[in-house]
Amino acid sequence: MDVSNQTDRHHVTAEQVLAYKSRREALLAAVLDLTEELDAICAQDTPAPTRLEHAFVAAQKAFGQHVGESEADDGLLEQIVSEEPNLFSRVELMRGEHGELTAELNDLIVALEAKRNCEELLDPARELVKRLDGHRHRATGLLIDAYMLDLAAGD
Repeated sequence: MDVSNQTDRHHVTAEQVLAYKSRREALLAAVLDLTEELDAICAQDTPAPTRLEHAFVAAQKAFGQHVGESEADDGLLEQIVSEEPNLFSRVELMRGEHGELTAELNDLIVALEAKRNCEELLDPARELVKRLDGHRHRATGLLIDAYMLDLAAGD
């Protein structure tokens, strides 16, 4: 990753960029695992809900780390607002999505634990995967606008 495209007025370090990239990659891996599990369940005669539940728990953990680090007092979202106040509304949108997506992840896990009937949860699960992926892309756009970072779109 090329961090030389950063402007001097920003105080993001190469370590912070690498830490963000690591969290982003962990979240991407969790989203991809969820997608694979959803595809596998659709191919099974009798879906195994525990596999899907484990994939959602892993996604919940990765997303929780993302939220915790992003929303910390010295976290990335606070840095963006401090350095680029014009991006405040987009940062608030991201914070709102954090709460919504966390609640949706929790609700799906509880539903899987309670019902053990994952077939009826496939559509909400796929919708959640799309929302998580969209959140990742909006976060990348925000970072590019804030720091002019050179992040690959496919990461």
